[in-house]
Amino acid sequence: MKKTFAFILAVSILLSLALTACTGPWTALKGPSTAIVYLLGRHDHFPATSLSRMSDDVLRVCYNTGSVGAIVVDGECKNVRDFDIIPSETRVDDQKLYQLAKEKTSVIMSELAQMQAAAPEVDTVKAIQDGANMLSEKTAAVRKLVIVDNMLSTKGIMNHTDERLIYQEPEYIIDQLNDLHAIPDLSFIDELTIYGLGQTSGDLQPRLTDDYKNRLESFWLAFFEAGGCPKERVTIHRTPLTGERPTDAQYVSVVPVRDVWIDSKDIPTPAPTAAPTEEPVISTPVNLLEDVHFHDDSAEIKNRGEALEKLRLLADTIISHPDSTFLLLGGCAGDSSTTAESWGMRLSQMRADEIRRLLIEELNVADYQLVAIGMGSLCLSHKNGLGVGREGEVNRVCWILNSDTPDGQAIIREWLPVN
Repeated sequence: MKKTFAFILAVSILLSLALTACTGPWTALKGPSTAIVYLLGRHDHFPATSLSRMSDDVLRVCYNTGSVGAIVVDGECKNVRDFDIIPSETRVDDQKLYQLAKEKTSVIMSELAQMQAAAPEVDTVKAIQDGANMLSEKTAAVRKLVIVDNMLSTKGIMNHTDERLIYQEPEYIIDQLNDLHAIPDLSFIDELTIYGLGQTSGDLQPRLTDDYKNRLESFWLAFFEAGGCPKERVTIHRTPLTGERPTDAQYVSVVPVRDVWIDSKDIPTPAPTAAPTEEPVISTPVNLLEDVHFHDDSAEIKNRGEALEKLRLLADTIISHPDSTFLLLGGCAGDSSTTAESWGMRLSQMRADEIRRLLIEELNVADYQLVAIGMGSLCLSHKNGLGVGREGEVNRVCWILNSDTPDGQAIIREWLPVN
């Protein structure tokens, strides 16, 4: 009898150990092989987003040996990563497989976190086309497209800086896109998820009205459906992204935002903007450093201590007007070429960037209040013919101007958008 009891006890213990070995954090991860492609917005006017929300999905992909791809949504969409998770050559238990999946996930998330926009502006349609092409080559049982972006396109076939576009009926736009064969095949996508639709960050881009967001959502749902991915497969997360705009992000054009129009087919002329109740602070271009200049052919400032004292007074003014944004306009002396690649234009941008850096890092000005623009010999107060020696010092400067002034708005329209 004792031997029988001992045998039953031994069997019970072995069964208990076997069951324990079959359970763990990996139990919830088990599922079909999945391929995910992320479209990541890393540009100005879009909140900086944490990738932690993606890590659980990436871990599940790694555990089930699928694939993860990513494309940064910018004007060219050439910053791409593609990871195929290859099964282990030797058979491993679930616990070991889970550990390997965690290690692979860590590598992938680190790579994704380092991806940045490589070109200005945003071509959303191209990003979706490229993402769909990448996903179509995957053989996983489940294929997912995840968009982390506000989906305000400022370049390409869909350009929302044309304020008339958002007020057209989606069907009208879709018909034109179909005529141009511009809608990719999305029929094979099992799940399409969007984070951040219509969300903006920074003072230059107005917050989207509810009407604008609804129109934006209606259009993209119609776009997906026209590509063969019905709205039943689309999930839009409306929880606001809380991050500030990314630092050192590629600039994108401002998208105009208007109030609701009853008839979108006949858009009336916008009402004139009411005159401001008071003149904006720094309403005319001001030489930031007065008698302090940059060294010849350099972004290094002469008499740095004196320059910081002059900038300190300016910083106090900017900080006391937190709702205002300012343009830092870099100049140069000798190079009169106006091409973007010319030394004079690049040098003037470096000078504007250096002043911006000093104001932010040493004088505590908020980064969203400053936009640096290198204007070279086209700077508003440039003195022609003064390009060498001490005479050229009057052009080796950086100017500041409130972006809300007529001159400031003209500069934004001419210099910041990239066509």
